[in-house]
Amino acid sequence: MPSMPSMSESSPSLELSVVIPVWNGEHNLGKLLPRLNSVLASVVGPASEVVVALPKDDPVGELVEWEGGRIANFDFPGFGHALNAGLSAARGRWVVTMDADFSHHPEFIRTLWLRRNEADLLIASRYVPGAYAEMSLSRRVASRVLNRLYRSALALPHRDLSSGFRMYRSAVLEDVGPVKAEGLDALQEILVKAFSQGWMIQEVPLFYRQSRMWAKGRMTQLGMGYLRTLGGLIALRNSVKAADYDSRAFDSWWSTAPAGSLTSDAAPAGSCRACPRRSAWTCRSASSGGCGRRAEAWWRGRCPSCRSPTARSTP
Repeated sequence: MPSMPSMSESSPSLELSVVIPVWNGEHNLGKLLPRLNSVLASVVGPASEVVVALPKDDPVGELVEWEGGRIANFDFPGFGHALNAGLSAARGRWVVTMDADFSHHPEFIRTLWLRRNEADLLIASRYVPGAYAEMSLSRRVASRVLNRLYRSALALPHRDLSSGFRMYRSAVLEDVGPVKAEGLDALQEILVKAFSQGWMIQEVPLFYRQSRMWAKGRMTQLGMGYLRTLGGLIALRNSVKAADYDSRAFDSWWSTAPAGSLTSDAAPAGSCRACPRRSAWTCRSASSGGCGRRAEAWWRGRCPSCRSPTARSTP
């Protein structure tokens, strides 16, 4: 299985890579690539690249090369394999993923690029205030139900977990590694792993227009794949590998912590060097004689309030 790009492997001259997985033979690259190249030229300039993940010997590769794109081949069928191949080939400091059928408009990359420093992972979301999603009723209902199920079962704050239109900091991809899911459930897997590792994620309102109708059989197949992946992700969210494990175990009415994992040892009060917040370091009731235990995880060396990559300071 291909590995994700490392920071050392990222090209210093490339700021942005756009990865387009083509995994089911359906695409609109003849329309998408010229428009995408035009947008990238005006937004990033020459410090960008387009990577198209294709099955080996796919004839559309000639079109990709004609439009100046790079090809990343994969051997096994499925969206997950295509996504892994494309992400492992990406060399930019930032990586955008988008669909090949032109349902994701290239012009929105401009918005993601301008907001790239707001988070480590940006989701072009269909379900936040200000967004608009034009799609069939059956797909809308199925998408809403699956996203609500994942959001509730995994204790996630995000509304559109199945959006494939995203911008990643390359360090996130390096940290998360290749996905194991073979279908579209790979999108939830990579998002949940990034969140559990403590990377900051933010949703950006998207105007989305469905480009094609989905057959009921395909929607059922995708739904079964989502449910299979959900079990493994629930285990991850409730394990000590999750960066917010301590706070969820401490605050939740249903304890996720093994016996004795929360000790009564008081942690000294402290604050982030980059922001004035101090309450994140102690029990929420510390001001009224609380236990003084840490109620928030130290997210990968980031302040849990402002997520600044700075060390903790103590008084």
